[in-house]
Amino acid sequence: MKILSAEQIKAADAYTIKHEPIKSIDLMERAAGLCFDWIYDNAPKLFPPSITEESAWVFHVVCGVGNNGGDGLSIARQLQRNGYNVEISIVHFTDKASADFTTNSGKLGAAKKLVKDFKKSGDVPFFAQDSVIVDALFGTGINRPAE
Repeated sequence: MKILSAEQIKAADAYTIKHEPIKSIDLMERAAGLCFDWIYDNAPKLFPPSITEESAWVFHVVCGVGNNGGDGLSIARQLQRNGYNVEISIVHFTDKASADFTTNSGKLGAAKKLVKDFKKSGDVPFFAQDSVIVDALFGTGINRPAE
């Protein structure tokens, strides 16, 4: 496995968007789909046997309002659509949401009722021990120290 720096990730995204070509929102959807596929393939015990049965596990997707948060919203939407129990926490560190975050927020549909909004990360509640946490707070665009 190769771990890329933030600059390398930004360059890879820009290259893909330019040469494929693909819109950034579609690249985000592709990445979220691959993340969902990994969850489905690697955590089969978490997948409910049928969409009508409740799973004891809850996926808590914690999002910022940048593009990484947009990825999180797409993952949450796919989890919810496939029968997983999902809760979405959006931490509004700023009033300026990215365009792709806003687009994915608009696509939530039925999952919109799962959203809880917070002004700072310290307001997000603790999660139960049988929770799965998807961290979509900060991405390569962070321009300040993480607190």
